[in-house]
Amino acid sequence: MQLRASDITLFNGIERSVLVIALVARMLVGLGLAIALFLQVYMMILTDHRCEAENPSLGNLIRCADPLEMIAAAITLIAGIGLAATIISPRRLELIETLTMLLCAVVIHFLSGLTIESATWQIALVILALFAALGSLLLVR
Repeated sequence: MQLRASDITLFNGIERSVLVIALVARMLVGLGLAIALFLQVYMMILTDHRCEAENPSLGNLIRCADPLEMIAAAITLIAGIGLAATIISPRRLELIETLTMLLCAVVIHFLSGLTIESATWQIALVILALFAALGSLLLVR
């Protein structure tokens, strides 16, 4: 099946719009993460409010959240937006970048729950495997 010139023009118009929407969505997620981290630091340093898990409010949600988990969630959301845009776009390099971001989010999320008491040699092997996968993706880039 061959594409007509009008199909290619339509595809290019849609692709450009999708990439602009994806870029704006990524910027909004990054801005939201920056605001949430700023508020968390502000509440931690300049207020006397502490985390109350039983009180479901936005302030408690920000105070009780782990910063590394928030960063991992934001990177995962940004990678998902990039993957959705990559489905429309025929650029394969963006797919590698999206997978690299997603793997970085997995590493950050995994490290956010790690403590000295829970560290074992099996977890060290998982971390080594995650970094080996990350290194191979960067090598492919």
